[in-house]
Amino acid sequence: LLLGKLLRSPDNFVHHLKSLAAAVIMMIAYGHQIDPQGDKYVKLAEEVRDSGAGPPGTYLVDMLPALKYVPEWFPGAYFKRRARWGKGLALQMRSEPHAMVKTKMATGNAVPCMTSKLVDALSASPEADRDELIMNCTGTVYGAGADTTVAALTNFFLAMILYPGVQQKAQREIDSVIEKDRLPEFSDRASLPFIDCIVKETLRWKPVTPLGVPHSTTENDVYRDMFIPKDATVIPNLWAMLHDPEVYHNPEEFNPERYLPTETRDACPDPSRVMWGFGRRICPGRHLADSSLWMAMVSVLWAFNLEKPRDSQGNVIE
Repeated sequence: LLLGKLLRSPDNFVHHLKSLAAAVIMMIAYGHQIDPQGDKYVKLAEEVRDSGAGPPGTYLVDMLPALKYVPEWFPGAYFKRRARWGKGLALQMRSEPHAMVKTKMATGNAVPCMTSKLVDALSASPEADRDELIMNCTGTVYGAGADTTVAALTNFFLAMILYPGVQQKAQREIDSVIEKDRLPEFSDRASLPFIDCIVKETLRWKPVTPLGVPHSTTENDVYRDMFIPKDATVIPNLWAMLHDPEVYHNPEEFNPERYLPTETRDACPDPSRVMWGFGRRICPGRHLADSSLWMAMVSVLWAFNLEKPRDSQGNVIE
């Protein structure tokens, strides 16, 4: 599906990547095959994403929390009306596809998916509590996975254009393993170590969550003579960790070979130890995301050469 769209309209590659991420997530979460011409559930999820509050400080209430008690009709209280509208959209995004799956389950037409599995697994729980829990779980899958997947694949496209030598080496490896009369398969992964390195380097080079996910300390702690009180918010600077020159030599360079050991040096640490987060807040979809990224990257490199655009005279546009 992705390769066909890229062949027909390569200039719209970001849109095609969004469609790919949406198709994978909606099938896994709801067993729903999206309409390529425009899917109502995907559109709803995108509306929820675009209705977000924005970065901290966007609204005055972020700095003056007492303003949350101001009535909606009060001048300047637009943030309350927007929050109510966004809350309604978020509920709709979670409830409509959930109801669709339950309707199909009742008629015996449901495709096995995350929602149907959870409904069966929690069948002994009160229905209202069960549905709320399941809707919250599946509803976060799209928000957490869609944009991050697209960002990582967009960074991959950029890296292949800026570093054609890396692209050519990857294609030589693919050609040595996969015949031209078939598409890549997951069973090929063990035979394509350099493609694995490209996945790792893409996630390290431009991490899609540079500041990770905030954590909170459960007790007082001391780290390098610095006191960290209980309940303090800790924000992990993943970008700094993944661009530490003492760990990753020349960190601004896209160099997948850094993960392959040689006679003169050891392989660099696997960035996935950091990239997916830590502890109980580690990304629960990391294995799915890693597999999806690998398959998309190897398929694109199997089928296409990624190059800088050219003008009508054939000159490269920098």
